[in-house]
Amino acid sequence: QSRSPKTSLHRSPPSMPDLSALALALSKSFEANDGDFVVVVEDTSGAEVTSFHVWAHLLSSWSDVFAAMLRHDMSEQQKRELRIRGFTRDAVAGFLRFLYTQSLHVEPGVLVEISILADKYGIDALVELAAQQVSEVLTADNACDMLQAATHCGANEIKDRSMDVVCINAPVALRKAFRLDVALLTEVLASDRLCIDDFELGKVLIAWLQDEA
Repeated sequence: QSRSPKTSLHRSPPSMPDLSALALALSKSFEANDGDFVVVVEDTSGAEVTSFHVWAHLLSSWSDVFAAMLRHDMSEQQKRELRIRGFTRDAVAGFLRFLYTQSLHVEPGVLVEISILADKYGIDALVELAAQQVSEVLTADNACDMLQAATHCGANEIKDRSMDVVCINAPVALRKAFRLDVALLTEVLASDRLCIDDFELGKVLIAWLQDEA
């Protein structure tokens, strides 16, 4: 005589949420520029460049620094805004977008700025991700751009790594060194670690003149 199957007392584990769909929804929320808190981007003179509306609770959940700003009687809490000076629009946008999506897709030079912002506001996961991406994308072709950005932001570790790449791969890296400011270009050319002979350096200087022509 057949027996009816026993009912299992073990429940199936709950299905996990679709994280990709959640990230997409949060990304759309950021792009909609909606929120109860404003992040204002200023240039070095203090002039407003752009602004982003974000959700204060989201910022606080990522950072004790943001949480303290919004919890205590600070100007940011009273005005419901944070003013960030001296960083590009792309850097601040990439920084804030990460808080919504946990993804980072920016140009190499912008990575340097984002690493500084992440460190300033205590976003450890973003500090690690930016450092990892800097290591992955730093090449002889973009080392001068990274060097300039790191010097501007005071990112000394990234500056040293970029300088190493420039010096070791000087014939290639120096092709874009004309973009450096005068003080930094002087520092590069005066380095005793620069691996280039006079003939190759002459070719680089001629290439600079052709690029500016």
